[in-house]
Amino acid sequence: MISSSGHGKASLNRIHYCEGQFALADLLVALKPLDASELDARFLYRILDARKAELASLMRGAANVSMKPEDLAEFEIPLPPLEEQAS
Repeated sequence: MISSSGHGKASLNRIHYCEGQFALADLLVALKPLDASELDARFLYRILDARKAELASLMRGAANVSMKPEDLAEFEIPLPPLEEQAS
C-alpha cells in the first residue's frame, strides 16, 4: 500500500468496505475475515477506518512511503464477541 498523501508522508485517507467481486490495483490491499463466525467484515472495516492513523504508522520509506501487506499481520485489533461486533 502506498501513502495517499504523496511522497514522504505516511497517511491513509480512505478505507472502503466492498461486497461481491471487485478489482484491486497492485498498490492496494484487501482484507477479509478468515472465519465469519469470529470476525464480522463490517466490524473489521469500522475498526480499521477508526484507526487509520495507527495503520499509517506502519508505513516506511523516505520518498515512496508504503506498507507491505505482511505488516498488517502485526496490527492488533480488539475481538469482542460477534454480537458486540454487529452493534
